[in-house]
Amino acid sequence: VLNETLGNQASFDKFTAVSVSGDQVWTFDAQYSCVKMNGYANGATVANEDWFITPAMDLSGKTAATLTFNHAFGPAAQVPTTEATKAQYTIWVSNDFDKDVKAATWTELKGMVYGTTAWGWVSSGDIAIPAENLKANCRIAWKYVCEDVSATWEIKEVIVK
Repeated sequence: VLNETLGNQASFDKFTAVSVSGDQVWTFDAQYSCVKMNGYANGATVANEDWFITPAMDLSGKTAATLTFNHAFGPAAQVPTTEATKAQYTIWVSNDFDKDVKAATWTELKGMVYGTTAWGWVSSGDIAIPAENLKANCRIAWKYVCEDVSATWEIKEVIVK
C-alpha cells in the first residue's frame, strides 16, 4: 500500500510535517538518507511537539495491515530506554486527519521496537493497524514530543502492507 524510502527530498515531500509547538520541525537529511526530528537548539533542549504524517491510504476492503520502518535515536545519553522516555516518540493512526492534528481523532499504535544503541538503525517490527482504521483516508503519524530531554529521531524505509 505504501513503500517510501524517505531517502530523498521527493519521498519526504509526499508526507506532511506539522509543528504544534516549538521552532524545530521534521526535515529531510541528505547525509543519512532519512527524515529526522530533534528539539535541540542553541545549546539547549526546547519544548516541541511535531508530527510526521503519511499520505492518505485507502485500506478499504483489507482484512489486515501492518506498518514497518527503520529508525534510530541518538546521542547515547538520550536513547529512550524507559517507558517515560519512550512515550516521547510514538506512532498514531487516523482516518479523519485534514491539516489539523488537534482536530483529528488519533489512536496510538503499540508494539514499536526501540533500539538501545545510539544511532543504531533497527526495525520497528510489524506494527498492526487496528481493524477499525482499515478504511479510506488512513494516515499514520510519528509524534515527537520533548520537554527537557531531546533525542534525535531518524526514520526511513516506511512500508505499509
